[in-house]
Amino acid sequence: MTFKREDGGLLNATGRSPTPGVLELMLEATTDLGIDKQSLQIQPTGDVFLN
Repeated sequence: MTFKREDGGLLNATGRSPTPGVLELMLEATTDLGIDKQSLQIQPTGDVFLN
């Protein structure tokens, strides 16, 4: 899954699993290029990667 801001700005994406089988993804605007995220990958093993 890919995501981007409407204005083309940077995003800080963080995820958490409040209960097994549930993933919450929070997207916040940022100005820090080092934490900018644009995609989410979920592997068949259940591993989740934010890139």
